[in-house]
Amino acid sequence: MQSECYKASAVVLAKGHNPTILHPAFLKHEGIIPQDWEPSKDPVCTPPFAAASFTSGFSFVVEQERLVISFSGEEADSRVRDVAEMARKYTAKLPHVAYTAVGINFDVFSPFKEPANFIIQRFIKQGPWNNQELPLATAKQNFTYNYSDYQLNITIESGSRGGHDQSMQDGVLLHANYHGRCSADSVLDSTHRLLQQAEQRKEHFKYITKIILGDD
Repeated sequence: MQSECYKASAVVLAKGHNPTILHPAFLKHEGIIPQDWEPSKDPVCTPPFAAASFTSGFSFVVEQERLVISFSGEEADSRVRDVAEMARKYTAKLPHVAYTAVGINFDVFSPFKEPANFIIQRFIKQGPWNNQELPLATAKQNFTYNYSDYQLNITIESGSRGGHDQSMQDGVLLHANYHGRCSADSVLDSTHRLLQQAEQRKEHFKYITKIILGDD
């Protein structure tokens, strides 16, 4: 069973992001992205929402309460450090914003012939809610784990993704969110500390994925 991380993102929550700042020109001028990156579509820049995406696979979204930097594609597993570093550079250019929390997120696909069946059999106890008279067709599971300085939220569901030959493949989708709160005493430092833990979060989730899917 070969699991694939197909999307990785860094999210920074705040009381008062300014979406109008986000533009490819700003990102290049401030050294947040390389000068040679080309937009994959026209950027959007409005007071409540701004977005910029690039042919490199990276995208930026800013709303008044959140900044999201993500990479989508086959190389997502190796781009975790990059999205976190871009988020660090972005927040460093705006040090007076009241950052409140950091999220490191992963979307993972693992192929299964009957993914809905797998989820039901692995996580749903047999009972009147799941028997011959009332058989479950599918189920989505949510797990929350509390650790010392962050919370891990995981959603598990069945789905499908296109393979390398463009054919669709059934499997289990895992969506993970590592949520850490910024310290009110040292907002920017704690924001950067949480972002710098992105690689550790990635390795931890690889370990968790094996346990959840029974590949341990």
